[in-house]
Amino acid sequence: MKAMIQKGTVRIPRTYDAKLDAMARVIRRWHRRMLKQNPHNPLARRPRMEFLALTATDSYNDWAIARKGTITTQHVKLTNPASSLYCECRPGTYPDGTGIAFLTRDCTQKTATRLEDIAEELIEESLYGKGKGIEDYYTRLAKMEKGSLRKLKSVLPEQDYNTAWKRGNHNVDHLHDIIKRCSAIIDDSARITNSKVNLEVIDEFRRYVNTESSVIFDYRYGIHIRFSATVKHENGMSWPLYWSFYFGDHREIDLDAMEKQAKNFRKMLVDRSTCEIAKPYSGPVLLEPTIFASEIHESLVHLLASDAILEDKSTALGIESFGTQVGPEELSIFSDPSLKNWSWGFYKYDQEGVAAPRTPLIENGRHAGFLADRHGAYVLSKLVKEDIPAGNSLTSVVDSLSEEDGFVLFNPQPRIGVFDVVWNGKTHSKKELKKLFIRMLREQGLKEGLVVTTCGCPGYSFAEEGLIYVTYQAPFMMDLKGRKRPVTPMFSSGDARHNLRNIVAMTTRKDYVAHRCGDGEGMAEVRAAINCGHGIMDNMSVKPIRKDRKEKERPQYQHW
Repeated sequence: MKAMIQKGTVRIPRTYDAKLDAMARVIRRWHRRMLKQNPHNPLARRPRMEFLALTATDSYNDWAIARKGTITTQHVKLTNPASSLYCECRPGTYPDGTGIAFLTRDCTQKTATRLEDIAEELIEESLYGKGKGIEDYYTRLAKMEKGSLRKLKSVLPEQDYNTAWKRGNHNVDHLHDIIKRCSAIIDDSARITNSKVNLEVIDEFRRYVNTESSVIFDYRYGIHIRFSATVKHENGMSWPLYWSFYFGDHREIDLDAMEKQAKNFRKMLVDRSTCEIAKPYSGPVLLEPTIFASEIHESLVHLLASDAILEDKSTALGIESFGTQVGPEELSIFSDPSLKNWSWGFYKYDQEGVAAPRTPLIENGRHAGFLADRHGAYVLSKLVKEDIPAGNSLTSVVDSLSEEDGFVLFNPQPRIGVFDVVWNGKTHSKKELKKLFIRMLREQGLKEGLVVTTCGCPGYSFAEEGLIYVTYQAPFMMDLKGRKRPVTPMFSSGDARHNLRNIVAMTTRKDYVAHRCGDGEGMAEVRAAINCGHGIMDNMSVKPIRKDRKEKERPQYQHW
């Protein structure tokens, strides 16, 4: 539907959704409202509300923990949704730029009238209270350098509120039965402790309205089941291991299949309790999709985020590398959040109400794009003198421990939705890739090589240094005859550009690898996925995880 916009006002059509219409009324009242002057240095143009957006979220989330075949912790909000209202205010004088204030509040009253009242209070508080939007604007203005004030890239208004929603309607008892039976299979033993199965259901409705006439009503759904346990090796070392499964539809979950995966996980734990101690390894590594996706995730996601680049955190893959060759010519990687409808990681509109585009990040080995929000897209387009699309701004809703605090809703930031990895060179079947790997071992004079199979694979990255780490929880050493033997967990470490340049092959068939992506101590985690196949990476440096290994500092970004 074409947006209706008139000069000096905002036109939002009647949606016949009481909450959306209530939010629209608040937006209309505040549109271009004049604000107080700078008390220290009056401006030639009096500031006003340049941009305002409201996001209302109703969450019917559920989570539970099962140990030894019994639900031990359970939190259900399926009948009484937890609701929050999120406000983004940008006061300023166009085109000089704006200040910004984010604020969120628990919205337990479900009526549209009460929602409208809360929205009014929230905007007032954002501008003049804790949010300090006006103070932020004047502070920045006082020490303003060219481009220091925030600006937004122009985008088309989106009006999408008549979509037929695919509601999950999941059977909670059935899901709880699955995790109880899986936890009974894993169970503790002499070598296995702290075994449990976690279940999380994300079931959220979102309403979004802004002063640019965008009005959106969409829905996000997903299920995350995670096996975890601590395995103790016979020599005294111990490691926490886990394995995650993500679903975009409850109908994808098969009880028999999950029980089989639980048996596979327990076998991996038993094998790691008596297996050979890993030794440092350097050379080619054969990676199954989950692990290959982890290496790609850490090499790109946080290093290409516009906020990290503009804050001078990321230079390994920043403005300086744009347009240069950073990988093999056969490699192309696209950000495409709508690649697979209703899958884990899918979204049609980002947190700022921008339609998610298919964006080339790496194109034939050349650095071709960024993950950007509207402000980042505006600035980067000026810096690199090419059009950088927005549409990658995401955030996360996290239940607080206190009902008084309501929701914690993190500020929108550029993040991964879905990556599509394309290998434009010769692709291989799994059998052919294995033969290629063995041939590479022979050519390099190695008697055995490292193979990493699908399991949990937490990764970490430090944007300032461009350094990344990926944990290999289920590694194997494979000899020249293709025989494998398990070894204790290991981790890869290296530079993002080095890793990209050393991708040498990928299978024709690709898997949709779902995962979660977090950010530092706040853990503003979002749903994510990478569509890739099995891969070979050469010249990898991999080290064993030691019992006494200390974490030097908290990673800046992490995923699991």
